[in-house]
Amino acid sequence: MPAPNPFYSHRNYARLLAKIALITSGVATFCVWLMRTGLPAVDGLLAPLDVAVGTWVLPIGTLAMGIAIGVGFRAVTFSRRLSSMFSIRHRIDCNEILIPMALMATHGLTPKQVDSIRAQRGDLIYQVFYRYTGGEHRGTGDSRDLIESGLRQLFIYWVLLEAVVLLVATAILLIGGGHYAWACALLLAAIAGLVGVRLNSYSSARRSWEEVETILADPVRKREVAAVFEAL
Repeated sequence: MPAPNPFYSHRNYARLLAKIALITSGVATFCVWLMRTGLPAVDGLLAPLDVAVGTWVLPIGTLAMGIAIGVGFRAVTFSRRLSSMFSIRHRIDCNEILIPMALMATHGLTPKQVDSIRAQRGDLIYQVFYRYTGGEHRGTGDSRDLIESGLRQLFIYWVLLEAVVLLVATAILLIGGGHYAWACALLLAAIAGLVGVRLNSYSSARRSWEEVETILADPVRKREVAAVFEAL
């Protein structure tokens, strides 16, 4: 059996975050290289870190800054902070998991129950969803493949979103330096990244429905889930 592709198989959330940091470091290194090429101030700041080997100059400053940005994003949990700032996780949990699950498990929801779901999202997602998938980032039984698929989509989502942030920030700095062609190219790449984020969101919505259906296919689980929502 062939070994799984380390950039495709996501069974561990911590490793997934490490892979995101690695790719973000690569994107950041490219952005730093562009800034060093077009912005003398950035080049002057990083040039002392470069190492000369004969007639070659190793761009250690560029690599160090790119890696520092990737590690920094990981250290401050940039993806989580961005999610909280724009309510990304809250919206996904409510609109793609909890409310559809409640409608499938019960005979309907009142406006008050919908408000309660949104207000108690943090507790409910564990009571009716992660409880049956073996935890927030690992699956068991029939749901394992769906959970791993979800982690792959989460990986793609955050890689694209963090890349978009870096590309836009670099484009702004390059505009300030008068490099409009480069900035335009980066902004076009950022727009393509946002399109990818949107397409991935559609795919994530379909995957969430599959996970919910897998959980509610068990009559016992369906009654347990219904009882939680009916108590709201």
